[in-house]
Amino acid sequence: MDRRIGTAFDRLRILERRIGRRRRIALIPHTRLRDRSDPMECFDAVQFKTRFHIFKDTALYIVDLIKGDLCAPLRRGTHIPPHIQFLIVQRFFCDGSFQLTTGDNYKVSQPTVSNLVKRVSTAIAKLRKKFIKYPTFAEAPVYNRAQIKTRNLIERAFGIWKRKFPCLKFMRLKMKTVLIVIVATAVMHNISRRRNDIFDEDNFDEEDQHAPDGNIEAGRNGRIKLREIITTHFTY
Repeated sequence: MDRRIGTAFDRLRILERRIGRRRRIALIPHTRLRDRSDPMECFDAVQFKTRFHIFKDTALYIVDLIKGDLCAPLRRGTHIPPHIQFLIVQRFFCDGSFQLTTGDNYKVSQPTVSNLVKRVSTAIAKLRKKFIKYPTFAEAPVYNRAQIKTRNLIERAFGIWKRKFPCLKFMRLKMKTVLIVIVATAVMHNISRRRNDIFDEDNFDEEDQHAPDGNIEAGRNGRIKLREIITTHFTY
């Protein structure tokens, strides 16, 4: 009996030592290794804003709005987390570089970048009704008159938009994808403004600031063509 009691006490002491060791280990601060492939992890707030032209919380806000459209695997079963998909495309928008260069930076192929540009841009463009206000047919004349009177401000706004997304200056994409990208960048620009996420480089290009004066009223054929493009590609 005494031997059994002694054995039980020995086991109890061993158990107590194990519990104590686990508690001491739990109190040791753990070093958190950063994921060098994730811009959210490897860049601080300033570095992130410099590279992606938006704050981290704005990026996460947009990802949360579109992640439902980004969860399915890409072609060939490739799986890329939704926030990485968005950041790859956002970096492409901000750099205005070749898709191959963007792919090399994130260890993905050029075809994958091409698919992501279309996929992510389409998901963001779906938010246009929430973040872009189009003048109605009745408001159009008033809008046109206001645009004429505030032409310099309009040009400045476009200059800031193009400066924030350099890809808009020249896109090596299919026309259909170009139109989607234009809408997507407009949505992101408006989201940033609403969240007071102002682009630090809001000094627009000189070419936009000193646009030559001309006949504001386009010719009849020009207006017809413009209406055709708007109706075909921007009316939903």
